[in-house]
Amino acid sequence: MKVLYSQLKKYLPNLTADVKEVANVFTITGFMLDKLQEVQYNGQSDYLLDLEVRQNRADLFGVWGLARELSAYYKIPLKYPEYNLTHLTQDYKLPITVKDKNAVKRVMAVKLIDVAIKESPSWLKEYLSLYEINSVNNLVDLTNYVMIETAHSSHVFDTDLVGDSLIWEINNGQYKTMTTLNGQEIELPEDALIITDGKRPLSLSFIGGKEDAVSSTTTKIILEMAVYNGTLVRKNTKAAKIITEAGSRLEKTLDPQSIPQAFDWLVSLILEHCGGQLVSNVFDEYNQITQEITIDVDLGKVQQVAGIEISYEESKTYLTNLGFTILNDSENKITVQRPVNRLDIEIEQDVFEEIIRMKGFDKIPSNYLTTQVVKDITPSRIYLIDNITEYLASIGLDEVRSWVLVDQETNKLANSLKWDLIKVTNSINEEVPTLRQSIAVSLLGQMTTYKKNYITPIALFEIGKVFGKKDHAYTEFSSLAILEEGNDINSTKLKIESLLRHLGLERIEYTLENEPPLSAHPKTAWRIIVNTKQIGIIYLTNVHHFDLAAVAEINLDFIDELTSTLEATSSKEVTQKIVALDSNVMLPASENITSFILKKLETITDNLWSWEIIDEYKNENNVKYTVRVNYVNLTDPEAKQLHSTLFAE
Repeated sequence: MKVLYSQLKKYLPNLTADVKEVANVFTITGFMLDKLQEVQYNGQSDYLLDLEVRQNRADLFGVWGLARELSAYYKIPLKYPEYNLTHLTQDYKLPITVKDKNAVKRVMAVKLIDVAIKESPSWLKEYLSLYEINSVNNLVDLTNYVMIETAHSSHVFDTDLVGDSLIWEINNGQYKTMTTLNGQEIELPEDALIITDGKRPLSLSFIGGKEDAVSSTTTKIILEMAVYNGTLVRKNTKAAKIITEAGSRLEKTLDPQSIPQAFDWLVSLILEHCGGQLVSNVFDEYNQITQEITIDVDLGKVQQVAGIEISYEESKTYLTNLGFTILNDSENKITVQRPVNRLDIEIEQDVFEEIIRMKGFDKIPSNYLTTQVVKDITPSRIYLIDNITEYLASIGLDEVRSWVLVDQETNKLANSLKWDLIKVTNSINEEVPTLRQSIAVSLLGQMTTYKKNYITPIALFEIGKVFGKKDHAYTEFSSLAILEEGNDINSTKLKIESLLRHLGLERIEYTLENEPPLSAHPKTAWRIIVNTKQIGIIYLTNVHHFDLAAVAEINLDFIDELTSTLEATSSKEVTQKIVALDSNVMLPASENITSFILKKLETITDNLWSWEIIDEYKNENNVKYTVRVNYVNLTDPEAKQLHSTLFAE
């Protein structure tokens, strides 16, 4: 927000601080100075301050709001413009209709006749040019001037062109395009807030149209000022791809209660500079009345929060100058009513912030408090889940998140724990009435969605809770599931093993699952065992129920228990190259290759870097595996000798 130094002094006649001090005060009260520019205005040297204003401070997008900040800080009175305006009771009531009362919080309007449209005085044109606003004529320029001063935009309609029957409504598709003031034809979104005459769109909330534009021949006008639903205005400006000064203010959370003062001042300026007379009652439709908020404030706590002394009387002076009304004052506990146009203030802490800002953030001590470092009480499972998530993402799996509510039949198919189902009372969707007993049921559903959208390859994982009843008791635990489309179960198996070894777990074995879930092919389901503890299951899906995929599911509560007992180990320095050697191993189909390899390698931990199965070939009774072992801290001859001893054929 830009503000002219001389304009601040106009509203603060007792301001003696120079422009650099004023810029510093804005900074220490929370509004950084982006740029300070020396300019010429009204034939004199002046300064234009460009301040970074927070988006929740709609009031500070007008000069009045910024002047009020200085008034509170320096404890000097704020002088608003003086004007004499008496709304004479007229017989004529404007035929204005507001159809969408959710979009229009408040609108005020009045009709004037015999206005004289002409060139603006030099002071007004020069002032607007500082804000990069081109002068149009005295009437339009006055509306822009008041917008800069008060943060309230307004619009003028030539009633000889559009009549008096204005309608505020949401475009439901009946209006396709509109030509703006600058001659640009734009497409109107179906949810655009527009002002019409019932036959054609005249204006958007944030920019006027060519149909109702005032010109040098205009003599009869309707002037309106409104506060709208800011979210809707923001959406409309983005859809239209038009940025205006009015739109940048209307999309903020302005207080409808602040309209009358700005509106009356603008009407008085038009009568003063454009002539004319009022011929209608003031139309004032207030649809969303701002609720008066009173806040109990313990002024003794302000000093505790700030860490510096702020007297009770000083605090009350700051609040009064900011526009708060003190309703009750008893033993330095006060009740205040928030100021007009300060909808950002809702609770006691907001009031504390206002007092401390006015005291100055620079007054708060910068030394650090001495505090004791508390014990980390974060459950180990949280770190485990973070570690697993990062690792699986790094090897190419996509993480998904899904509901814990699933349909009953699919839930039964994927249940590998033989739990009883838990049905949810009053489920948000009747089609998904049960809590999932397996993450696999969620991933199988995700795979179907991916395939419908032609997303390949499909390699997914999810971490979440599973639920069930066991012996009539409710139970749950954290689970990890991995799914890869296709029949390559070895790929999924290797990913599980690499993850477990990444977590420090080595003794990984598999045994045939005699009672697999219905979602599994009955001949390709194995229990995953680590350190003799069954931690999960891996299987190919049963194509009678699901598309073909390899699925693994692991109980993370068990993994947490296993990893918590591991001793921390330091990194091993590799002083020589890694030597990779392959060997063929023939085993009966019933014998577990992992157990065989681990037994072979258990005595060479100092020279073992890693191992993996890179190939396997099955016949009727046996399986031929190709095993690759990576040795470390050995020369080539030493590694070959050791490998030959271990895998003598």
